[in-house]
Amino acid sequence: MRASTYAIIIGIIVSILEIYLFSSNELHSTLALVLFLGSIVTIPLALYFKKRSFITLITTYAQLTAVCTVFWVFSAGPFYSYMAAIGMSAAGNCIFPTVVYYLFSFVVGFVSIFSPHGTGIFEVVYSELATFELPRTPLIIFVAGFRVLVMLCDMLTWIGYMQIKISGGVGGKQDAQ
Repeated sequence: MRASTYAIIIGIIVSILEIYLFSSNELHSTLALVLFLGSIVTIPLALYFKKRSFITLITTYAQLTAVCTVFWVFSAGPFYSYMAAIGMSAAGNCIFPTVVYYLFSFVVGFVSIFSPHGTGIFEVVYSELATFELPRTPLIIFVAGFRVLVMLCDMLTWIGYMQIKISGGVGGKQDAQ
């Protein structure tokens, strides 16, 4: 199993369980419970593949779970900071709903095969889950602003790397001695 696939599995299980436990919307809680039970049903499939030596050791899964958890924390943190900076964090500046809704929305967008990297899906799902006084369209635009900010940071990082590479600092040709 690829690490990115496992990260999605961890993200979806954690986020849907938290939405079920803490959402005040009855429809969201019910759908989250159905998704959570569906993900639990997949455990026998894992046991089936384990018998076929398809799945690695439990210690490997524990390490992968730790790495995936750190990944989700470090990806949700900047989103919360962005939302707090523009004065828009869900449920009265509480970090928990903002992070859980981000996590769930990101996973739903990521697994949407009809939209490259969940463009548009992430924003709409987040705007549906989060409770704001703001109408839906401006909220979607603010959430999309985070995607633009991440893209700009990625571009600046790439440009910086290319500048260093061109000047021979990283990955440049080394003189044979």
